[in-house]
Amino acid sequence: MEYAQDRARPQHDHGAAVWAFLNRILFAAVLAVATFGIYVYFTPARQKTADMLVELANKEAIRDELELKNRLFERDRANLQNNPEYIEIVARERLNLMKSGETILRGLENASVAPTPLSTQ
Repeated sequence: MEYAQDRARPQHDHGAAVWAFLNRILFAAVLAVATFGIYVYFTPARQKTADMLVELANKEAIRDELELKNRLFERDRANLQNNPEYIEIVARERLNLMKSGETILRGLENASVAPTPLSTQ
């Protein structure tokens, strides 16, 4: 008979619903704190990675520039070893030399430097 009485009079346990609600809030708070902790823990690593990527890009640009200079030097070296006309051009333009009996006319920007006669051998 007690069973029939329990059925006739529904009992709602509001305390259990409150505890279930508080349990969900506590779970959400713990999850939020854990997420924030992970974010704070990995922020320096992410910043360091970003800094290293910038540094890598800078070093790659420097490397590319040096590779270009190296190719130009290699080209100059090959021309200096194998091309007598190139040697003459370099002697005139870079070393400011001239052949005996030759007169060189230059613009005003180079007027302060007098050409040196090149001995012919």
